[in-house]
Amino acid sequence: WGMMVFGIGALMVAAAFFPWLRFSTMLFSMIEKAFMVYLYVSNIDHEWSAAYIGASVVDTIIVSYSVLYFISVHGRPRRWIQALLP
Repeated sequence: WGMMVFGIGALMVAAAFFPWLRFSTMLFSMIEKAFMVYLYVSNIDHEWSAAYIGASVVDTIIVSYSVLYFISVHGRPRRWIQALLP
């Protein structure tokens, strides 16, 4: 888990200097956060899951924002998509 957090942080710093990394960083972050929400929802019937409700709400908001960002015009700049294509 710590490596994912470090990886996203490192990608965010790098994306400040290399704009073509922004799409990949957002995608990686959204997938990681969606997985964390999935883990919470799949274990909601356990008594210890109540301790993670706050983190799950924040992760759900981040995933929702990411999806809305990718749908928007700002989330699909041509130069980012062209950078991904060979």
